[in-house]
Amino acid sequence: MGRKMEGLEVKVPSYFRCPISLEVMRSPVSLCTGVTYDRTSIQRWLDSGNTTCPATMLPLPSTDLVPNLTLRRLISLWSLPDDRSKTPTDLLRDLASAGRLSELLAFLSDPDRDEFDKQSLTASPSFSPAICSLLGSDANDDAVRVLALVLTADFIEDGTKRAVIRSLAADLNRSATALIETMGRTEPDGRVDAARVLDAILTSDLCDKDSRSRVADNSDLLRELIRLIRPTEDGSMDRVSTEAGLSCLLALSTVKRARAMDGGRRASPGADPEC
Repeated sequence: MGRKMEGLEVKVPSYFRCPISLEVMRSPVSLCTGVTYDRTSIQRWLDSGNTTCPATMLPLPSTDLVPNLTLRRLISLWSLPDDRSKTPTDLLRDLASAGRLSELLAFLSDPDRDEFDKQSLTASPSFSPAICSLLGSDANDDAVRVLALVLTADFIEDGTKRAVIRSLAADLNRSATALIETMGRTEPDGRVDAARVLDAILTSDLCDKDSRSRVADNSDLLRELIRLIRPTEDGSMDRVSTEAGLSCLLALSTVKRARAMDGGRRASPGADPEC
């Protein structure tokens, strides 16, 4: 049942409900299958002699219950009394303002967590704007890591990834500036994540050509990408960094080449486009 607010019922996010009771979870815990339940409901199920996961009906090699702290925090924030309805945007910003965006990252990165729960959370209409709004803030580095994970994870649907790109494109200058600055001051993993997000921007049809060209023309971006693919101090090459850097460099050069071809066609309207 949703919360009542000024005579209206506030819709409960589906991933806040226990699959057994269908009520908002008070103490969310996860089974080894990755599915999360309210502790009371799943304990009652297990105490009744059941040896399968209620949602998947898979046999349980272990009945250990692991607290889902990230989901519990989100539910707690959502449940707080307020003069307006808490949206996922509010919840994510609350997490970030308290320095807990890393909890969200841990939840999305955990292979033992149910992928349906991850997809449900990231598919929320407010998820992408909330995370993108944190670029350039004190929570920037964790926000970049979350964005890179969402844009590259196989379990995230294409529609969700496109929603992220749309949010980044809504203020592309600010987004690109924050990402390029991240590449210049963070550890290698952070630079790789920023490069992956920029790669997604440069290769997306959701960003217009002129906007992508402005990003590609940023000299700081080119410098940081070259730095990303350089050998380390001991002369070795980091495969992950090199792949991310080369992929983004390819996207950058493709944008510039397309612009040059467009310019050539405008200069010679009668020319054969295949020449």
